[in-house]
Amino acid sequence: EEPAEFIFDFFWGLMHVIIFICYVKILYIMNVLSNKLCDYYALTVNVFIGQTKKKEVESIWSDK
Repeated sequence: EEPAEFIFDFFWGLMHVIIFICYVKILYIMNVLSNKLCDYYALTVNVFIGQTKKKEVESIWSDK
């Protein structure tokens, strides 16, 4: 009976390790994705601000 119990314990432990690794991977992927989304958002906002500032500058120049 002892070998069977050992195998069961081994697989039980292995299962926890696999779940833990998957959990870490998911967290890592989520982190990377959220960083990419933040970068993309920041880029879009910067482009938008850049465009509006450019228009302001152009209007100032055209006024003179």
